[in-house]
Amino acid sequence: MFNPFIRTLLISACFAFGLFYVFSGYYQGGLYLLAGLLLLWSAIRSGEVWQAWRAFQQGNLEKMSHHLDRTRSPQRLSRPNRAYYNWMDSARLAHQEKFEEAYEVLKKAEKGPFKTIRTDFQVQVSLADLAFRLGRNEDAEQHLSKAEKMMPSDAYKEAVEKMRERGDGT
Repeated sequence: MFNPFIRTLLISACFAFGLFYVFSGYYQGGLYLLAGLLLLWSAIRSGEVWQAWRAFQQGNLEKMSHHLDRTRSPQRLSRPNRAYYNWMDSARLAHQEKFEEAYEVLKKAEKGPFKTIRTDFQVQVSLADLAFRLGRNEDAEQHLSKAEKMMPSDAYKEAVEKMRERGDGT
């Protein structure tokens, strides 16, 4: 996905060339207009979710927050993009120690679909973490059980066990 500046530049160029060619009498300019519309629709459907995702993966919550704030209509995002948006929004809320709100937003994200089983696993572990913070040990245990069922490898069992120990207070 292009960064917002390049995306805006491409959309503007497509519309400019399209209008120029259409008003010059060349119907092929409609192809530029169509390309501009497709780029614009893509920008609306993905927002700046993937730029925010990159910042999230790098641990830069400030930059992630900036990109999430620039996504104007989260409700118009595609289902996968909305799931990632909600996950990152939940991380932002948890960082601000708004654990109840973070848990509710992450429950929305849980519905997905995410691109990988690993991501589904991480969401379940994050839900368990928030549930433990809220004192909802039964909910946390359910999320950890779901995480165990989708375990992509044995290496992740250690993460689940550490989370369980944390919830037990040991």
